[in-house]
Amino acid sequence: MLTSKQINAKITSVSKRTATIRADIQTILINAAGHAHQHRDVGAFTRLFAATSGMNRKLIVKWAQAHGFARLDAETGTFKLNAKARNEADFANGEDVVTYLTNNAPNWWEGEESGKDIARQLDVAARIKSLATQIKNASNKNTEVTIDATEINAAMAMLKDAILAEVDAPATVDTAARIAA
Repeated sequence: MLTSKQINAKITSVSKRTATIRADIQTILINAAGHAHQHRDVGAFTRLFAATSGMNRKLIVKWAQAHGFARLDAETGTFKLNAKARNEADFANGEDVVTYLTNNAPNWWEGEESGKDIARQLDVAARIKSLATQIKNASNKNTEVTIDATEINAAMAMLKDAILAEVDAPATVDTAARIAA
């Protein structure tokens, strides 16, 4: 087992490497946007996406779609040129895109969820599955299960109303993505 000192040294190393990786990804995204604009080539986005398994690829995709003249194709899982965004952009060439984005684009990792945000997320399907498992395993744990059809129907109606209210609420990107999945 590593000592606390060794663990802390590794954490410091990871922190430094993470900063470097974030900066490298930002540079790649900005320059890939330049290539997308000038050469109509979004292949760098697809290769970066493949290379960043384990990173926050949702934020990478979000940045590429917002600033990189690219969109992630749902059928192929690869990036395609967003021709409309490219044609509407007011840049003379890819170098102008790179200069503008270097000076003005947000970092791709901005908006990353905090620990509090992650801990507070409610996965409806996981909660329902957990309840089903608890009911299924109740007899093995000598747990008494109360089944009152009227109360269950009322609770199911409340659950349905809550889910429908969430679907109908002004959707954030997160909510829309969770519902679509």
